[in-house]
Amino acid sequence: MAVVGSQFSTGDQSPSARETFWASGFRKCPNQCSNNSDGRSSKPGERANSTIASEDHVAGCRLNGDAYGTTVFRCSSCNWQTSFQYDEASETYYYETKFWRRPDSNAPPKPQHPWSGVSIKSWLSSHPSLDKTIVDKCSSFGLLSDGPRFSDLTFRHFKALSFTKKEAELLVQVIEEKNKELGLIL
Repeated sequence: MAVVGSQFSTGDQSPSARETFWASGFRKCPNQCSNNSDGRSSKPGERANSTIASEDHVAGCRLNGDAYGTTVFRCSSCNWQTSFQYDEASETYYYETKFWRRPDSNAPPKPQHPWSGVSIKSWLSSHPSLDKTIVDKCSSFGLLSDGPRFSDLTFRHFKALSFTKKEAELLVQVIEEKNKELGLIL
């Protein structure tokens, strides 16, 4: 077996963005930068101008020739990127997606989580109770990319991430305020 490097993850690793991107067949940027919403060209016989580029990083190759590594996908319009680990010997090429299910095109759309439309960074930055150091700390831990997941964080989560007791209590308080504003709690 030849080992060149190791598999890695880079870019946006939030489940919602990755699954949306995967469900589009790796054609549509989750930031909706692709030229055509369905990934097809508007003219017959012409290919769509996708904004997504991919690059394979081979981590190793087995004696039978099966390679494994990471594919990095990047949007040329907004520079959004994510990665998926692959293994040619796996039943599912991008084995991280093995249990993911593509949405049924005939099924009614799922209701969107109320936090999905919240820009966590701008909301926290503009909150009068929070200072920049707390927002920067949230950013350094990658907490600003996914509203629904941020809304589930508790005091213990923040403490485990080395927030002070006062910072953790304050963050839990502003999350509760937002939940009330969104009508999630009375």
